[in-house]
Amino acid sequence: MYLECSSLSGEGVDTVFEIASRVALLAVQKVKGEGCCPIL
Repeated sequence: MYLECSSLSGEGVDTVFEIASRVALLAVQKVKGEGCCPIL
């Protein structure tokens, strides 16, 4: 996956962080299994 953003104008930065967070949480859930909150 490739996402573009601009630190100068801020364009796309929120989207990049949102998608990165979702992907990271999905990866943690797959590794640990269900029944546990990955944030805690």
